[in-house]
Amino acid sequence: MFHNNRHVFRILHFFSVASLLCILLAAMLLALFYRHAAIEGIVDFGERSNLLLTQSLLNALEPGLSEYLVKEEIHHTVSLPPALQKLIRELMKDTRVVSVTILDDEGIVVFSTDIGVRGEDRSDSPGYKKAYAGDVHRGGEEFEGFSLFSRRRPGLKLISSFIPVRTDYAPGVSGVFAVETDVTPLLRDIELR
Repeated sequence: MFHNNRHVFRILHFFSVASLLCILLAAMLLALFYRHAAIEGIVDFGERSNLLLTQSLLNALEPGLSEYLVKEEIHHTVSLPPALQKLIRELMKDTRVVSVTILDDEGIVVFSTDIGVRGEDRSDSPGYKKAYAGDVHRGGEEFEGFSLFSRRRPGLKLISSFIPVRTDYAPGVSGVFAVETDVTPLLRDIELR
C-alpha cells in the first residue's frame, strides 16, 4: 500500500510539473504571438498613415509640381522651384518625415531632401516601378533602417510610400513622389511592453 501511494505521488508530481511547463510554454507562445501581432499592426498602421501623409504632401504641392515634371527640358537641368522646396521643408516640420524625394518619368531623382541624391537613376527601385505603373507602394524593403534607395540610416525604423504623380498636362504618370517616415518611437514602445 505504501509503495502504491509513493507511485501515485510520483505520477501526480510528474503530471503537475508537466502541466506547469505546458502552461508556461503556452504563456510564452501567446506573449510572442501578441508581440508579433502588435508590431504587425503598428507597421500596417504606420504604412497607411504614411501613405495618407504622402498624398497630403503631394496635394499641397500641386499644381506647381506637375507643371515642373511635365517640362522635361527644365527638370533635367533646373532644380525644383525654390518656392516648392521651401513648401516641402515647411510641410516636413514637426513631423516624423525623414525625407521627401521626387522622381521624374525616367526614374531620375529631380529633388530630394537627402543631399547628394539629385540626378541619380532610381528606375530599378521596386517602389518607383510600382508607382510609375500607377499603383501605390508602401513599406516593404525600405523598412528596418534602410532608406528609400538602400541608403543606410542606422538605428532608424523607416516606412516609405511611393505614389504616382498624375497631371492634367500630360497623359499617364509624370513622376513619382516618395516620402519616408521614422517609426522608431512606435516600435520602441511595443518592444518595451
